[in-house]
Amino acid sequence: MLGIFRTCTMALSTVALGTVALAIVIAGVSPVAAADDGDVKKLRDTGQCADCDLNEADLQNADLKGANLAKANLRDADLKGANLTGSNLARANLSRSDLEKADLSGADLSRAMMSGVDLEKAVMRGTKMHRVDLRDAELDKAMLEGADLSEGDLRGTSFKRAKLKGSRFEGGKLSHTNFERADLQGANLSDTNLKAARLDRADLTGENLRKANLEKTRMSRAILRGAQLQEASFKGAIFNKADLSGADLSDADNLTQAQLDEACGNADTVLPGGMTIPACE
Repeated sequence: MLGIFRTCTMALSTVALGTVALAIVIAGVSPVAAADDGDVKKLRDTGQCADCDLNEADLQNADLKGANLAKANLRDADLKGANLTGSNLARANLSRSDLEKADLSGADLSRAMMSGVDLEKAVMRGTKMHRVDLRDAELDKAMLEGADLSEGDLRGTSFKRAKLKGSRFEGGKLSHTNFERADLQGANLSDTNLKAARLDRADLTGENLRKANLEKTRMSRAILRGAQLQEASFKGAIFNKADLSGADLSDADNLTQAQLDEACGNADTVLPGGMTIPACE
């Protein structure tokens, strides 16, 4: 009887181990969605691939000028150095894709999903990115002169040393965004949420920051000459050695004399009643 019990126990153990092993094997070989070869060929041959499945596609240095990729799935795709000038990428999924040094000048990326994308040193002059999801993306040293990023979600995105002259951000979510040393001359950041953003040493000459939320924003040594800061909120903002010459801070919210004492301005700086600012050297 004891021998029979042992035999049954061993059999059950074998079955159990086999089940676990099978589960591990299945988990290990679960198919990962990859680009459809037919869609990749169609894109390269015709430049027309709206709604295509190009997940993880290798399109490095591809010439896709004027391509139609509206609503395409380009998640995790390699587009490093690709030519996408004038292309249609509206509502496309480009999350975590590699677009380093890619040229997207004049492209349409409206409402595209681009969280975690790498756009370092990318050329994006005049690119349409209205309502884009660009959270936690990297655009260091990217060239975005005249780009439209209005109403976009740019929380946690890095624009360090980026060229953003004349670009549009109005109505956007930019909390914790890094604009350190970025060129934002003449850009429109009105009615944006820049809470805890970094604007250290950024050039904001002639910037439109009306009604912007600048709570806890760092602006050390930032150039804000002629900036429009009417009705902006400055609770906890840091102005250490910022140049506010000719800036308009009328009707500013939560602005303190202690903050202004850390900055500098000139006779053309417009301040709320009773406040003063040291003269820039």
